[in-house]
Amino acid sequence: LTYCNFAGGSKMMDKILAACKKCESLEIGHGDFDSENVAAVAKFLAKKHSLTSFSLVGAAVDNDNKKLLSEALMQNKTIEKLCLHSNQLQLPAVIRGTKEAMKALSRLTHLDLSFNKLSISGAKSMAKFLAGEDSKLISLVMMKNNLTSKGANVLLSSVKKNTTLQHLDLSRNWITNKSVPAVIDLLKNNSTLVTLDL
Repeated sequence: LTYCNFAGGSKMMDKILAACKKCESLEIGHGDFDSENVAAVAKFLAKKHSLTSFSLVGAAVDNDNKKLLSEALMQNKTIEKLCLHSNQLQLPAVIRGTKEAMKALSRLTHLDLSFNKLSISGAKSMAKFLAGEDSKLISLVMMKNNLTSKGANVLLSSVKKNTTLQHLDLSRNWITNKSVPAVIDLLKNNSTLVTLDL
């Protein structure tokens, strides 16, 4: 099982996740997922398994589960590709700016946080993550995050110092001409970025 999209209860979720212990990739989610389903997913992630790629798509993550999910991602040692898409998250709810979180998440090579919300503080946390010496991120997708030019400028400034990122997608955000100088500065100073979507 590598893909699951259903509206069943948490007992069914536990059974499905039990069948995924040896999966390398798991994409799971549904708009009708309740809090118990999301909690079950978070608890599953915190355990040892073989997952290297994980996506939670369309399932709303409430305040209690934000903490559970954040802690699970810090405990997990195998996931390199992470997608939290359309989860009604106010970032950096899950990707927190603490030293422990930054170190734990430095293993990520691909991160997609699209269709959530990224505040200025969230942009600063992400910028700190990108500027970290241990960051291995190759692809960052933050499409439609309600990101403003101010937040984009903070992110773009950190990317110019990053030596691993090759793909950055900030499309469908609230970025205006005020970010043009930051984009020019990035393109002048970064030699590893291959694609930039605005």
